[in-house]
Amino acid sequence: MLLDYLNRNICLLLKAVIVAFVVTFLPTVSFSQYLWSTSHTDFSDGKYFCFYDLDCSGEICTAAALVIDTTAQLAKTEFFQSTDNGNTWKNQPSGLIPDSSITQGKAVFSRIRQIDKLNAIAIGNTSNSITFILRTTDGGNSWKRQDIKIKGKTIDVSFSDRQNGILLTQPDSTYGGTPCSGCASIYIYTTSDGGDVWDSLGASSPYVTNCFSFGKNLFGLFISGHGSLLSTTDNWKTHSTIGPFIIQPDDVNNKMILTNCNYIGSDTIIAYGKRLPNDGLIVRSSDRGLSWSKPQIFPTFGEVQTMTSLKRDTLLACGRAKKHILTSTDAGFSWREDSLLLDTNYSAYSATSIVWSGDTPLAIFSFYNSFPDIPSIILKGKRLPNIVESTFNISYHDRIYPNPATNLVNIASIEQSRPFRIYNILGRVVYSGKVGNAEPVSVNTSSFPRGVYYVFVDNTRGIPILSGKLLLVAE
Repeated sequence: MLLDYLNRNICLLLKAVIVAFVVTFLPTVSFSQYLWSTSHTDFSDGKYFCFYDLDCSGEICTAAALVIDTTAQLAKTEFFQSTDNGNTWKNQPSGLIPDSSITQGKAVFSRIRQIDKLNAIAIGNTSNSITFILRTTDGGNSWKRQDIKIKGKTIDVSFSDRQNGILLTQPDSTYGGTPCSGCASIYIYTTSDGGDVWDSLGASSPYVTNCFSFGKNLFGLFISGHGSLLSTTDNWKTHSTIGPFIIQPDDVNNKMILTNCNYIGSDTIIAYGKRLPNDGLIVRSSDRGLSWSKPQIFPTFGEVQTMTSLKRDTLLACGRAKKHILTSTDAGFSWREDSLLLDTNYSAYSATSIVWSGDTPLAIFSFYNSFPDIPSIILKGKRLPNIVESTFNISYHDRIYPNPATNLVNIASIEQSRPFRIYNILGRVVYSGKVGNAEPVSVNTSSFPRGVYYVFVDNTRGIPILSGKLLLVAE
């Protein structure tokens, strides 16, 4: 009896020492989520809005869209500008791309870049595959068309300042009425005068998906797939190569494909895409590509398609994940998958763009995979109060299982009967009850929205103690 008593108390003492060690040496962790509301609707006054891309410089943002007028049966290319972090939008018809019938081919925007508060550039293609470049230098009051006389598809554009930029295009299957022998390749153009003159520098790999401008003669290219980065300091007279970013696994069913890259010329590079068949994928380098982190996989998230700029520590990423978003608060070292909290009944499915406007995130979502004439919406995120996880209040004697859960979760404790509560990420109680040491309590969660919840169990003094996080997922 005495020996059993001593053993029990020694175990309790060891647990107390471990908890004290954790409390002393592990920091309090806090994080926040965003509540997303409509910044610009997808339908109004008989018009559908198909937003393609969005970019911001400070509080100034410009979105490129195809506006389908169901009354006039016309499709028009228009710009929309916000000067107040997405609270209000003003349309800016460019007048440079001919309107088309909604039953015929339509013009499509590829990219828009807000270079600074006054300068922006947009690229795209007309219905007959003519490349167009539109440029404003007065905050969108007027736009100028900069044609480079090629037929094909625009891929990407980047400007480091109002003068120096780089453009990627892919020729059409025919060029000038004759078969195109280099159509599989991506063609590079650079400018040092704001786009009045674009210099053709020839073809590159057919798998180039992103270009970067860092200053005069300083450019970069990202090659998708395994991931490689080409960079030059002399306008492509010479270049260096970094990569590949990942090593493919032996199992071809888990093949990893990097489709996009964020890079601002610093030590940090983040590339993202998917792992087959339907998992999100992110890799990171902190030393300009000399070494790479282990790939971060997000099961069933879908392809990661867009990410905010690396100019700040808080990063947001999203893609083909219905009502889910990835958040990092440490410049991309670690990521958390959260539910996309919507203050609207819009069924957000696929994201094509996400950016910061000051401290406000803005994102373009469609209700289905993005096609040229699928209506889309601009959502604006509002930061919710921080949720704090203090290591001092983490209980070691409660169990939550299965976790993740779908329709049923069990909560068990080794101590006497005590009240417990389940909170959603807004801090609201969604369930309360009592848990004891006899049998686990089973909670029916089938009606709970999918996402992250927090289980608190009162200690013997009636103080709520965080027992753990609960993740509810779809069946």
